[in-house]
Amino acid sequence: MKKISISLLFLLFSCVVISQNKINGIVLAAENNQPLAFVTIIINNNPKWGTVSDIDGKFELESKESITMLSFSYVGYEKKEIAYSGEAKISVALAATKVALNE
Repeated sequence: MKKISISLLFLLFSCVVISQNKINGIVLAAENNQPLAFVTIIINNNPKWGTVSDIDGKFELESKESITMLSFSYVGYEKKEIAYSGEAKISVALAATKVALNE
């Protein structure tokens, strides 16, 4: 009986660990490869799920739901949406917007 209980507990723990999606990455400026701090990162276009990159442009996401799309936005840069295909570590480069102000 004790072996069955331990086996069942191990099986349940394994299912919980496997069902979580974890992504590590970095967000860079496309023109100079410098890290971008505080970039907003949204999972599957749902503003309730997401994170913000740290001061070094690094981020970590963990979700129990499957991740299919990641959206990156930052003031002064073009918004970028990428299809997520299961990589554990990603690197994203954002291009600066080309907007001129009128006098």
